[in-house]
Amino acid sequence: MKSLSIVLPAFNEDRAIGNFIKELKLLNKFEEIICVDNNSKDNTKKEIINNQAKYYLETKQGFGAAVKKGCDMNKSDYFFICEPDASFNVSDIDNFLEKLNQGHEVVFGSRTKQIQKFYLRIGNLIYAKIIQILFNGPNITDVGCSFRLVKKEIYLSFCDDLKFLGPEFQVELTINLIKKYKNIIEIPVNYKQRVGSSNYTGSFFSSLKVALSMLKVIFLKFLKII
Repeated sequence: MKSLSIVLPAFNEDRAIGNFIKELKLLNKFEEIICVDNNSKDNTKKEIINNQAKYYLETKQGFGAAVKKGCDMNKSDYFFICEPDASFNVSDIDNFLEKLNQGHEVVFGSRTKQIQKFYLRIGNLIYAKIIQILFNGPNITDVGCSFRLVKKEIYLSFCDDLKFLGPEFQVELTINLIKKYKNIIEIPVNYKQRVGSSNYTGSFFSSLKVALSMLKVIFLKFLKII
């Protein structure tokens, strides 16, 4: 029997994370619900503890730092990564697990058709195809989707090599997974407007900054500099 955990990186998510934890518990599928508080200034910690999820604090600021802390703390055979901002639907978890049962030990989610902002939708698609071509990867359409299922053994094979702490971590993780495991499959997931605004993609200029940092990671990885 495969054990299963989920990692929820959280920065000022007190308006959504409590309900998300409740919904996850109702599924009765997880050995651990691992929440990583990335220096939240609101009541995120209180919501996590009140809903009896595992609480960890990551003082290094950044999406990547929080995700890596959660992945490192995971003790199960497989773990999900998902942002608890109400943009994802727990009902999609069964679709991930169906692919796992079919033999895929890494499953990516894709929001591409449902992203409302045109520049985000096109940018994610373009970057996904660049990675697919440069690293001989599977067919992927959304490099930015944080909803994923990963076998811990595969993650452990490269986790010490992960260098980036911000949103560019998502690209670094994607490339490392592709290099280590070729049987990755991507599935569509339900996606809606998040509660609150994103620190990374809330505006065109903040999104452009993230895009440039991701492009840097892609080419550093391709040139084997990192």
